Amino acid sequence: MPRASSSSPKCVASSGTILTEISYVSVCKASSTLDLPEAGPPSLPALFVHGWGVSAYTFHRNLRAVADAGVPVSAFDLKGHGYSDKPTSAAEYTLDSLGRHVLDVMDALRLDRALLVGHSMGGGLAVRAATLAPERVAGMVLLAPVGFGSVNLATLA
Repeated sequence: MPRASSSSPKCVASSGTILTEISYVSVCKASSTLDLPEAGPPSLPALFVHGWGVSAYTFHRNLRAVADAGVPVSAFDLKGHGYSDKPTSAAEYTLDSLGRHVLDVMDALRLDRALLVGHSMGGGLAVRAATLAPERVAGMVLLAPVGFGSVNLATLA
């Protein structure tokens, strides 16, 4: 799987190992820093996208199993989650913005195409990324996906 070097202007740098054979990578793009555990030999990569209120750690056991099956894997903390930056603007957390964020992560990892694996809101973001750039998404695995429309909020008196 193509990787950016530590001298990349987008600041992809290996920073240690968190699990056996799963490396820990930080990606800096513009004003954001993301946390990405990854593993596996070169082939069509799978990019795991977590849901709202959790982190890439959600997939820590899945990464090993998928990598053992011969698929290179990456998972990242969406902006506002885990070790990633927490922008304060609400515009950074729209489905369009977060869908583009998935594509930005693919750019930072130099992935022309990937299989997107999305859980909960991550499923909605995978679909949004595929809608924005269908040529970049080789396929999707959606696990209990949400985020395909608006939700009417109820007010409590």
